[in-house]
Amino acid sequence: MSNADALDRMFNASAIAVIGASSEAGKVGYSVVKNLVDGGFRGRVYPVNPSRAGEELFGCSYYPSLAGIPGPVDAAVIVVPAAAVNNAIVACGQKGVATAVIITSG
Repeated sequence: MSNADALDRMFNASAIAVIGASSEAGKVGYSVVKNLVDGGFRGRVYPVNPSRAGEELFGCSYYPSLAGIPGPVDAAVIVVPAAAVNNAIVACGQKGVATAVIITSG
């Protein structure tokens, strides 16, 4: 995949995973999902959090992992602690995610 193709998948994504999505207002993972949904993103939003699998956030079903998401994911927003970022990036590569934005602390 060329850099141009990856950027196209980021800026014209049809599916975005939010790894570390939270159901707690005020958390970054909550805000990212809310902003995608409320901001009019027309693609699919997949909140990813193993402790919330089967629940919903703003009408979007949580998934326990990227691997559990049916179909392709174009971009990911990673909102996990710094120590978990490497595993999230590996999971993105295994899923074929073209681009990722990392928002972390620590």
